[in-house]
Amino acid sequence: MIRIQNFLYILIIFLVLFIVKTNGNRIPCHTDSGCPRYLSCITPLLPKCDNFYCKCK
Repeated sequence: MIRIQNFLYILIIFLVLFIVKTNGNRIPCHTDSGCPRYLSCITPLLPKCDNFYCKCK
């Protein structure tokens, strides 16, 4: 019973961290030049303006 409870606590923590990571990185823009270079994109991807928010593409 304790193991199931601990598993659920850990699952909730990871879900909250995932939600914060995916929603907390929204930078508004109008053009690609409005996206900052410091946006953490994986090497082949560049920050681009998509639907008025900066995303790695």
